[in-house]
Amino acid sequence: MSNVKLVHSTGNGTSIAAPAANPSSNITLKVPSTTGSAGQVLKVASANHSATNAELEWGTGGITAANDGVVKAWVNFNGTGTVAIRDHLNVSSITDNNTGTYTANFTTSFATVNYVALVSSGHSGNTSAPRGFETAYNYATGSVKFDFRDDTGNEADPQVACLLCIGDQ
Repeated sequence: MSNVKLVHSTGNGTSIAAPAANPSSNITLKVPSTTGSAGQVLKVASANHSATNAELEWGTGGITAANDGVVKAWVNFNGTGTVAIRDHLNVSSITDNNTGTYTANFTTSFATVNYVALVSSGHSGNTSAPRGFETAYNYATGSVKFDFRDDTGNEADPQVACLLCIGDQ
């Protein structure tokens, strides 16, 4: 198997491995002569590609609605006191419904209510409370409701609350 090493002008580089299967023909990639800015990704320029050539350009939004099997929304937030989103993708806001119960509102809605929503919680200190279980329910295309419970079944606010969603948009 062959590798291609791309080297930056400062000397550091990265290696790209060859495909495991032999492609039917060579593919030539033309990289842009400019440097992208923070948050940009390399994408195939829609007007300048064929089965054997692809011109790349800098763009935003590395994950698109057409990508199946990739995370389309996620959020990490503080669930205690005033809800505060730490980081996210495609989550416009979190609604604090009640103790331990929240609704995530999506920037871009899902195509149907048949997406996967995974919920997890924890604490930033040396404790595992609420240490119970998490449930996602009330699936809507533009939001999902979920809650956190302690080991006695009572709703509890976690310090670290996380939601991850996969599905079609």
